[in-house]
Parts: sequence; C-alpha cells; structure tokens
Amino acid sequence: MTDAASEVGAPTARQLVIDFFTDTEGDQTVDQVMAGTGITSRDAAHQALHRAAEAGLIERVAVGVYRIAPVKPLHHHLRSRQSPRSARGTPMPSGSH
Repeated sequence: MTDAASEVGAPTARQLVIDFFTDTEGDQTVDQVMAGTGITSRDAAHQALHRAAEAGLIERVAVGVYRIAPVKPLHHHLRSRQSPRSARGTPMPSGSH
C-alpha cells in the first residue's frame, strides 16, 4: 500500500497547511494546524509551516503560532518589474548604427 501523500493528486503537507489557513481565521498553534489538516507527524507539520512562512504565505507570530500572511498589493509587484526608463516613459537609448 502507498500512503496518501505519494498518490498522484494527493495534497502535500504544505498544501494542506495553506488550505487550512485559507479556511480559518486568526492565529493558529501547531497543534491546531495538525488537528485541522490531519497531519500526524509534528516534524512534517513544522516543515510545512516553515516552508509556507518562507514563501510568504503565512507568518510566524510567536513560537509555534502562525497566521495567514496579509495579501500584498498587485500594483507594487508590477511596478517593480518594469525597467526604470520604461516606467517613466523615457525612450530607451538606441544602439550604435
């Protein structure tokens, strides 16, 4: 038999954690996350929480306590991807002809 995590299409521990925080409000302890996701390994829960926090999806607010991270404005992300010259509307210098 294979475990659920190894089956095609089964959610990863990280996805379970993200889904849990999407469906809950407020701060959550590791024990609450484990109970709400069905993750039985404390190590797997900690690893999933750590990876989700590193990705900016959740934030650690105290030892063993996490909450969903605030949504970042999209316009800030788009503005940072434009080159400084194109963002101001200044034409890019042409190369030597």
